Amino acid sequence: MSSTDVSLPQNNQSKICWSFRPNRNFRKTLTIALMAMLLGPFAKAQAEFPYPHIPDSITVNHDRLSWMLNNFWNNFNFKNESANNLKIGEQGFVDFINLMNSADSAQSAMAASLFAGKVMITSHSIIMQKIFKDLAEHYLGNPYSPMRNDRTYATLTEAVAAMPDSVISSTQRIRLLDKSRTLRLNLPGEIANNFTYTTSDDKTATLHETSANLLLLYFYDPDCDQCKETQKRMEQSDVLKDKRLSVLRINPADYDLAEKQLYWFERMPSLYLLDNDKRIMVKDGTIDDVENKLRAILK
Repeated sequence: MSSTDVSLPQNNQSKICWSFRPNRNFRKTLTIALMAMLLGPFAKAQAEFPYPHIPDSITVNHDRLSWMLNNFWNNFNFKNESANNLKIGEQGFVDFINLMNSADSAQSAMAASLFAGKVMITSHSIIMQKIFKDLAEHYLGNPYSPMRNDRTYATLTEAVAAMPDSVISSTQRIRLLDKSRTLRLNLPGEIANNFTYTTSDDKTATLHETSANLLLLYFYDPDCDQCKETQKRMEQSDVLKDKRLSVLRINPADYDLAEKQLYWFERMPSLYLLDNDKRIMVKDGTIDDVENKLRAILK
């Protein structure tokens, strides 16, 4: 196998954007393009980010992904605070987090630790640290970002929290770990946290004992205009009328779900789609996210 020149094909070159446009295929397309880089030769470099070259001797896909993640930032100049270099860094960050999203937990943790060390220690730059902090919030933490990923965001946050005392203060460490804890609440693929609620006939029930092939948790605020608009869309949605789906409407303030550290809400309304085992398929999604997922599984 020939040496791999890590670069983005022209049609899939990552873009620097600060205002998101709905594009459901964006993450899938970019991930496929990046994963393809790990497997074979590619088009001539179109991006300015200095991607590393995977050695010929590494042929197993899992190992190639690990190598790429661990060496991704080797050629980037973390001490150059010029506007052009910061834009290059943003492009690299977009590609990096997409690779992290495709990695397992051990691969992601190692890559995040190496990256945090370069940002927090190697750079010696408050500007560089703030830039990447803002990028993480913009791409991974923004609830309206098509690249939002709480698991990857938590992994990066924990890596910064693990920096030595000479780099971050104890107060910063506590705040970062608290942020990570909230990010890791109810991740996709996990069983949703249980809670007790009152039914329409004034009886009590728990989430886990609620019987349904598919269950949509609709967390709302009765005074929220967006919630009212979403409610109308739900009532008009054909796919949400499927008999295999049950909808449970919950005002989280009535049950102190955030205060009890069971759920964390970045926006209202917040929709969670659960399977028969109460395993999360969609976390804090929009009505579009839920409808798309249901159409895929209710064929």
